[in-house]
Amino acid sequence: MKLNYLQTAQGRKLERRFHSLQKQLAGLGWLTHGSVTPNHPGNWRWTTKVKAKTVTRALSEEQADLFREAIANHRKLESILHEMRAIS
Repeated sequence: MKLNYLQTAQGRKLERRFHSLQKQLAGLGWLTHGSVTPNHPGNWRWTTKVKAKTVTRALSEEQADLFREAIANHRKLESILHEMRAIS
């Protein structure tokens, strides 16, 4: 979409930022929402909502690390999308 305002200095700056955000999206890994909390020593649990119901799953330490990363990626995704919408 090439509009007249994209030819201004401010428009070009916004377009560069938008393309930078697109690249960040491409670099995101696994995505999920919810939370990871300790359950028992050495055990973790992941909790999320599915069709308005709370779902909880037991996780190992390794799984908890992966889920925490996926949750952080999801939050980053939401942040990027919010900024992209504002620019658009």
